[in-house]
Amino acid sequence: MLSYIKLATAALLTFGTLSFAQDVTLSIDGTSLNYESTADIGGFQFDHDGCATNANGGDAVAAGFSITCTESICLGFSFSGSFIPAGSGLLVDLGGECSTLSSLVFSDPSGNSLDAELSDGGGSDADYVVEVSNYMFAPDHLNINAGETVEWVNVGGLHNVDGSTDTHPNNPDSFYSGSASSDSWTYSFTFTVAGNYDYECTPHAPSMAGTITVGSGGCTDDMACNYDAGADFDDGSCLNNDCAGVCGGSAEVDECGVCGGGGSDDLGCGCFAAGPSGCRGRCNRQEVPRI
Repeated sequence: MLSYIKLATAALLTFGTLSFAQDVTLSIDGTSLNYESTADIGGFQFDHDGCATNANGGDAVAAGFSITCTESICLGFSFSGSFIPAGSGLLVDLGGECSTLSSLVFSDPSGNSLDAELSDGGGSDADYVVEVSNYMFAPDHLNINAGETVEWVNVGGLHNVDGSTDTHPNNPDSFYSGSASSDSWTYSFTFTVAGNYDYECTPHAPSMAGTITVGSGGCTDDMACNYDAGADFDDGSCLNNDCAGVCGGSAEVDECGVCGGGGSDDLGCGCFAAGPSGCRGRCNRQEVPRI
């Protein structure tokens, strides 16, 4: 059995060692070894303290992997070249409760090494995760609170995240993942300044874009009739009372000083005066008695 493990391990490690940003994140929940991966998984290996000798099942077996474990090592790979697609789920059931795992070795279907870590909380520490793939951000809009973190995960394709103030000068703060890359990268940014943000993927803009609203918008002008003391940023919605005292109303004072009068008090001879009269239609005409 041990020689079998060594041969399989050698096969797993003989491939290239090119690695990118964090690719595989593992977490333990009871006897479940869960994973989140931005890349397809072609094989894996880890050390344990005897708690996983009966490991089996999960997405590994569903993908056709052979799972072999000794008292200290578990190895999973496919004789046929099948793989576990990028995503998340149950990698294997450990068959026992493990407090930790070590010496993580993961590779993609081509044998390239994948960065892997065992987290203590299961997955990303970000408050929100946006998947980047298929020429779109998913989701393409978020409503978050100031101080929260957004993580972008490139699932596939040549992409980046550009929310820089050079590209979007109205953004309250600047964020940028760097030049577009087809690697399995992740990028995180913590938004501390409230407001509306726009961002895009540089090679695929303007169709590949997203927006983020940090905090709540409202009128922050305390002289406005719709002042919102709870607003985190001014969204341009401030209003004033019209002459009738209606917030945001359209009534105006006409030339005769009447609110909403529309000039109806001027019949042509001045405000509140009688209109033109007589044969000649004159204002203020006085009749001259005939003798």
